Amino acid sequence: MSTSAEHAFRTVTGKGLKVSDDYTSAALSSPDRAASLCKACGNPGLRVLQVTVQTHVRAEHWNLLSDGFRFCSTPGCDVIYFNNNTNTYFNRGEVKTRFGLKEKEDPRPICYCLGVLEEHIRYEALKKGCCDSLEDIVQYTKAGTGKWCLTTNPSGKCCRDYLPAIVEKYLSMKEARKAVPKLQAVKEKLNQVEGPVKRVSLKVGGMSCESCAIHVRSIIEKMGGKEVNVSLRDGSAELAASADVQPDEVAKAIEESGYKAIVTKIEREG
Repeated sequence: MSTSAEHAFRTVTGKGLKVSDDYTSAALSSPDRAASLCKACGNPGLRVLQVTVQTHVRAEHWNLLSDGFRFCSTPGCDVIYFNNNTNTYFNRGEVKTRFGLKEKEDPRPICYCLGVLEEHIRYEALKKGCCDSLEDIVQYTKAGTGKWCLTTNPSGKCCRDYLPAIVEKYLSMKEARKAVPKLQAVKEKLNQVEGPVKRVSLKVGGMSCESCAIHVRSIIEKMGGKEVNVSLRDGSAELAASADVQPDEVAKAIEESGYKAIVTKIEREG
């Protein structure tokens, strides 16, 4: 790590952190805008009141506090609070309260008013299997229904800002789990049956990146599809399959993993 004044800055306890290239570029092009950016990741910080910062940092640092602090919500960034006007920075280890989105291991707090951890949401969605929506999660855990976010949440904001994304992650995992037994059953059946080959084309919606395309390809292959081609750009998929493969079942399996799928063409061969 660089230790030069130009490429590094220090937190309240003297820990050196590297200045990101994004911040450096912003500082050169727009110094006024750079004041609102986290030096470590280059992303905009959320305005936070002094009382919020004071609640979550140790008392020996209270003399460093003033108006103008911002909260960095970027998951992979080590900085929690920063004030570029006074060159005051707090990293995760210098703040008393764990911020769930920045933590890789449990416990990961989500709703600070009601004491809801991410593992509580995971338990309701995956282990109990009783929740199928954000509303269900809120009903069972009470997450997002507190009234003291200004001081209890390190961000000074309600967890409703990020709660939907966390819930969606576990609900998607839940749906993917449902599809696994069906995929395996069809695969075993296909291994026992031979027949004429047919070409199947599908329209696939909901793919937003190459990872999605790889996921869809994997689903089709588990269903017994051969010579699979998935196009992210066209939102489509093609496969060769034996006579025993049911195209509608392939489409259904794709949908149960969180995407949209419609069979658009079936061409018989042989």
